[in-house]
Amino acid sequence: FEHPEGLKSVFLPSMVWDAEQHIFEAMRAERVTWYRCPAGHLYSIGECGGPVMETRCTHPGCNWVIGGWQHTPAKGNQRLGTYWEMQKDKTERASPGYTVVAVGRVGEDYGHHVGRAGYVMPKESVCFHRLLLHLAFVAG
Repeated sequence: FEHPEGLKSVFLPSMVWDAEQHIFEAMRAERVTWYRCPAGHLYSIGECGGPVMETRCTHPGCNWVIGGWQHTPAKGNQRLGTYWEMQKDKTERASPGYTVVAVGRVGEDYGHHVGRAGYVMPKESVCFHRLLLHLAFVAG
């Protein structure tokens, strides 16, 4: 790897899904519907999933109106759907490049980090693939 900047555009084994996928996976047991504000920031609405009030996006520097009235999203807000609706239309959403993932935490389960084509790699496989990848980095 003489030119590490070249890794930004390639898909590497054992790298994670995009960050949003982790959020969706973590919240899948909740009954929420996902939306994007006009600036593209995620937010969720519980219960029936239809907006019944307006507020402001809390992402630093954003302040766009989010939510809506009478189950109609505010102007510029995009409904993404529930976790299960999004799974029906799911496409591969991995990001290219090397992704640093916190390791060594007690109880860390790597299995949910790498899912491809409907299956999830066991944590032992993820760790082994990362070992090989890091050895390749060291070897150059």
